[in-house]
Amino acid sequence: MEDGTLVHPVYSSSSRLQLLGEYQESWKSFKFTESTIFDMGTENSNDTWEAMCDVVAKCVSYDSRATITLLRVPSRIRGIEKKEWIIDLPYAIADFTLDPAQDLLVVIDTELP
Repeated sequence: MEDGTLVHPVYSSSSRLQLLGEYQESWKSFKFTESTIFDMGTENSNDTWEAMCDVVAKCVSYDSRATITLLRVPSRIRGIEKKEWIIDLPYAIADFTLDPAQDLLVVIDTELP
């Protein structure tokens, strides 16, 4: 457990304790305050998926280009807002991975020498 002053600097200790209790109860009962739908699509059987920490990513590759869509899943209790990024690449990719903690996206090009 971490001190929540960095995540919720305006909340008192008792408020953060209450949020922690809500967080634990929501996982115990699987009753969440909010849900997010991420379109998985079926337009391309070569779609590649990744999920890491609080980010879900999908890559759709076409003949000579690719689009990566990343969605940060929101959490009211943890103070995380929903955010979406779309990255258009001028080349097709074979695979990708990400690490949100490092602000890192790694892409493997299909045209390797």
